[in-house]
Amino acid sequence: AERICDTISWFQTHVKMPVPSTDDLILTSLLDIKQSLEAPAPSSPVSVFADTHATELTKITEILSNIVRKNIEIKEITKSIQQEN
Repeated sequence: AERICDTISWFQTHVKMPVPSTDDLILTSLLDIKQSLEAPAPSSPVSVFADTHATELTKITEILSNIVRKNIEIKEITKSIQQEN
C-alpha cells in the first residue's frame, strides 16, 4: 500500500512572543521559592531548615511578592492613564 503524507510547517514571522517583564520574572521566582519552602522535596536542602526558618522565609517571600504585585499594578494603571491622554 502506498501512503501519501503532506507535512505543513508553520513558523511565526509576523507575531512576536511577549517577553516577560523583570517584575514578572521576580514574582514567578518568589512564588517558586514559596512553593519550595511549603512543600520541599525530600532531597532538597530546604528540608533541613527548622520550621521557624521556613516560616520566616515564607513570610519574606510573601512580603516581596506583594511589593512586586503592587509595582505591576502601578505600572498598569500608569500605562492606561498615559494611553487615555
